[in-house]
Amino acid sequence: MPIIFVEGRVEAYDGENEELDTLEAEIVQVEQYDNQLGPDDLQACLRQREWNRALDILTHMVRNGAAAGNAVNAEANPLDIRRAHPELVLLLRGQALFDMRKMGDAIRAGAYHRNYIRADYPHDSSTGIEFADKLLAEIHAMVQSEAPPRKCCFNDKKTRRSVNDYLKIYFPTFRNVEIEDGVVPIGLFGERRGNEVRCLACHDFKKKKYSEKKLYYHQLNDPEGRQARCPASTEYIRKKIRDVLPRREAATTEHPPLQDGTQGP
Repeated sequence: MPIIFVEGRVEAYDGENEELDTLEAEIVQVEQYDNQLGPDDLQACLRQREWNRALDILTHMVRNGAAAGNAVNAEANPLDIRRAHPELVLLLRGQALFDMRKMGDAIRAGAYHRNYIRADYPHDSSTGIEFADKLLAEIHAMVQSEAPPRKCCFNDKKTRRSVNDYLKIYFPTFRNVEIEDGVVPIGLFGERRGNEVRCLACHDFKKKKYSEKKLYYHQLNDPEGRQARCPASTEYIRKKIRDVLPRREAATTEHPPLQDGTQGP
């Protein structure tokens, strides 16, 4: 295949520049939205599967200091969403990529992957978070496969819920967003529906009768192995739990649980 020079950019295949121009135009379209965008705008984008626009809103929010903490470490730029909150980027970029593959647009998906995912997260690189690294590995594998994977961590509903889980942890203004009927908070970063408990960090459902204490052990990556470690646990999450745990344990000691598991008066 010949190498074609178009406007100073080398094409890897015929028509790549046209594909890139289309992608860039779509990304640029969302730049009209600025700091006035809030939770309602973001939720509308997620429901309408406008993943790139949702990421643009969140990028502006992180740049303006809306995130309460940094998911990776103190060295990462807290105002750069790609470094400080890679899971958010990969959830939204990965879902956009999956949608392209599902529609049969493999060439466009390949261009999107090269310019908006691999450019920030090259092969064999690490984001600093195990859970995000697993997302990245699945994204790289997806774009290399001949057909969209039958089993994949990306689907509209799951991505929307995972993004909202993440926001509840790191963005104070989103603490109470998209809480489903019958769901109540448990601990700092969990939700309970009936007997099921879900970790907001790794988005996984836990066993029945999973207590708040077990959830904390899971999210603290308990060195004694009392619960399976959370692959999405970060120092921000662990510090928040360590700050509140002594007060919770003191309250439990003062008011032991009743027979049905509720706290005493």
